[in-house]
Amino acid sequence: MQELTLNCVYANQARLELSNVGQPFCHDNAFADGAVPMDEKFLFYIGTMNPLHLWIIQFSIIIGTATLLSFVLREIRQPKVIAEVLSGIVLGPTICGRIPGFTEHLFPPESRPYLALTADIGLRLFFFLFGLQIEPSVVKKNLRVSGIIALAGMIIPFVTGAGLSVLLYEQFMNENIRLTYFMFFSGVAFSVTAFPVMCRILTEFKLLNTTVGAAVISAGLSNDLVGSF
Repeated sequence: MQELTLNCVYANQARLELSNVGQPFCHDNAFADGAVPMDEKFLFYIGTMNPLHLWIIQFSIIIGTATLLSFVLREIRQPKVIAEVLSGIVLGPTICGRIPGFTEHLFPPESRPYLALTADIGLRLFFFLFGLQIEPSVVKKNLRVSGIIALAGMIIPFVTGAGLSVLLYEQFMNENIRLTYFMFFSGVAFSVTAFPVMCRILTEFKLLNTTVGAAVISAGLSNDLVGSF
């Protein structure tokens, strides 16, 4: 992009309470006289705007993309959480990230901590509401079945992951890392579950307080607890 020696001014500290100190803020007439190409004006404006405004645009794009994908996936009976995962792929480097300037201006690295904080708050609120809906009696009644499922769900993937790690070690790992460490890491990675995704699916299909739901929740939680240690 051309050097933007435009009439940009550095805003004072009061104007940048929500942004990085020293971040340039451009007036609307900064794009006059064709100094910035027409197809880059919008992205450049977004990249230099207030972080709160940028967060609102990012939030709207993410929600809009996930909603559109959920309408499409609903026809093949897929849960909304799958659409949300796919929206990240669509907006990431795989698809939209290939558009010049898309990631740099709409999802710059300095804005991602705000998105991460928003995601953490939303996830914790979801787990809180998820816990309010669980009936302890249903979980207690299915403890034996849950234990069997949890053991099978840990042992079989662990052995599979450890076995595959032997084949992948020479191609992808440095010699400074021991094979036993890599085997253990791969086995644990294969054993743990995507617990938030599983919770979303059970909640959406109203399986939370059924026998299947209670067994899956207990087994998945046990796997994640073991994997975290």
